[in-house]
Amino acid sequence: MLPAETSILSVELGVSDLRRSLDFYEGVLGFRRLTVERDCTEFSASGSEPAQVVLVQLENARPKLPRTTGLFHFENGGGLLRGSCRF
Repeated sequence: MLPAETSILSVELGVSDLRRSLDFYEGVLGFRRLTVERDCTEFSASGSEPAQVVLVQLENARPKLPRTTGLFHFENGGGLLRGSCRF
């Protein structure tokens, strides 16, 4: 069990199609874009910092299989996929 003071600042997700994911996070879930880079976008539910969701387009990301959520969890040693959108 995690200590009570533990919190999640943001979730960083690797995606196979950033443009399609942008449509989903904005159009369906109602998130607002904070930053947009060539292969990375940060989102916030309120439209203000900090970002709750960071999407990073990865060349090796697996596309969603039919009849699945397409969300795969992995642990990469506690680091971020790209460090942040602000390279």
